[in-house]
Amino acid sequence: MIIVDRCFSEEMQFIGQNFNLDPKISINQIDSNQFQLRTTKGRTLILKQHTGRTLSKYFTHDNKNRGFYSEKFNELLETHQIEFRQNSVECNFITSLIDDEKDLKNLKIDKNKITFMLDSDMYEIYLQKVI
Repeated sequence: MIIVDRCFSEEMQFIGQNFNLDPKISINQIDSNQFQLRTTKGRTLILKQHTGRTLSKYFTHDNKNRGFYSEKFNELLETHQIEFRQNSVECNFITSLIDDEKDLKNLKIDKNKITFMLDSDMYEIYLQKVI
């Protein structure tokens, strides 16, 4: 899965892309923009931010402001949250969530197109033009 978020602002500010994850998933930060997610069934996925100049943060339930979710009114449940942030007026977040056995490489973005290789196949995704 490739997730594309394009953000625009009239002034410079921190813009974030957040992932609230199942509390049963175990998380291992591989590097500053890449996390290994392991499900209770033993499946391993890699969540990776491909955009340069991104700050990543990982919040557990120990963080009173971020590490929770709610299914019922006035009830907080523990969870994990991963956030990628950029300080910008215009930014792109290009994030992949793929099986750790897949080989994703050469991901590039121009204004309206993303190209990448997955295993041995080349892909092009055309993005809607933003006016």
